[in-house]
Amino acid sequence: MACSLRFTSGATTLGILLGTATWWFLLSSGISLFRKRFRLRQMLIINRISGTLIALLGLASMAEGLARIIFHQSLL
Repeated sequence: MACSLRFTSGATTLGILLGTATWWFLLSSGISLFRKRFRLRQMLIINRISGTLIALLGLASMAEGLARIIFHQSLL
């Protein structure tokens, strides 16, 4: 059981790492392809929207984790 849990944790961590790296690569590649078409003001707006979305997703994840700790809900 412990070995299975370690494998699942490792697979989850690897999945998050690969997903994050892929998202960053696609986002930065897409922006660099169209960079000359955007004005500085538009790039600033895109950066702020992206940063806000990432922050909101992080806060939602933290709130869910805290709620699970407080209310003792299982992860399954």
